[in-house]
Amino acid sequence: MGSLLIAEDDPNWRIPLRQMYKEILPKDWSVKAEESGAEVLEILESGKKFDIISLDINLHTTCGLVTDSLTADGRTIIRRARELKACKALIVITGLPYDENLDFIIPDLKDRVIFVSTLNDYLEEWFGGHQISYTKPPDDTIPVEEFIKVLKTLLHQKKLIDLCESAPWHYVIEIYNPDPRNPDIGVRRKGKRDKFIPMRELDSKLLLEMIDAKETDIKKFVSRERVSEIYFPSNPEKYSQAMSDFKRYLDRVGVKAEDLILIEYKKGCRLAPSVEIKYKFDEDELEASKDSSKIAKDSIEGVS
Repeated sequence: MGSLLIAEDDPNWRIPLRQMYKEILPKDWSVKAEESGAEVLEILESGKKFDIISLDINLHTTCGLVTDSLTADGRTIIRRARELKACKALIVITGLPYDENLDFIIPDLKDRVIFVSTLNDYLEEWFGGHQISYTKPPDDTIPVEEFIKVLKTLLHQKKLIDLCESAPWHYVIEIYNPDPRNPDIGVRRKGKRDKFIPMRELDSKLLLEMIDAKETDIKKFVSRERVSEIYFPSNPEKYSQAMSDFKRYLDRVGVKAEDLILIEYKKGCRLAPSVEIKYKFDEDELEASKDSSKIAKDSIEGVS
């Protein structure tokens, strides 16, 4: 059983969209519709989870920053849905062009700092690979009912089910060589469209330690001291610097650190519960490689 939430302030769109989704989705799915961003935000903040959220961007409110219960447009819903992990996928059906430049407000700063981004970039940032966007026709050019018929041919049941098969915060760690002396590890978001991101050597060593800890106890942390030892062998007091460096690298390659690892200042770090591990190497080939390396090393030492 799945669930879909609609955020659409225009009843001429909200009612047909709800009917469309009820016809497309399996009968055991629930489809709920709300007319304001504030109502949707209240539902999300309560902890309610959905498989898909379908929303408009302009919900007759101001942009981006929630200052009170009356202020929550589609951009705010997108950001909070991702931060709260309240849905696995988005369907944006809006009158705004996909590549239109929009002003956004950074909510964590005291001043209302505005930056410009396209709707496409904003969706990719928060739900990369787990969103679909359609542009509504201009008023009076195509009847809503006719546009809904087109949508029904595009949003067939399999497409919607596949869209929320995984979530944008579900990562897979792929291990090609688990040897801590020469690790070969990378991560990718779970899903067909997401690319493989190789990890640096020290980051790979830390991930191997976290994998070992998880296999012992899913809540077990790699200690602060051990993290410092991996990154700064001669200075075991640099845990914060090690974690900051790792997080900066993840941010640079497009991985949200909090989706991959959980960090507690006093305890250390561990893998996020949703992370999957996949071993991509052949054990016989790996052992043969280790034996060859050892023979080569012994030969060099014998010559010297």
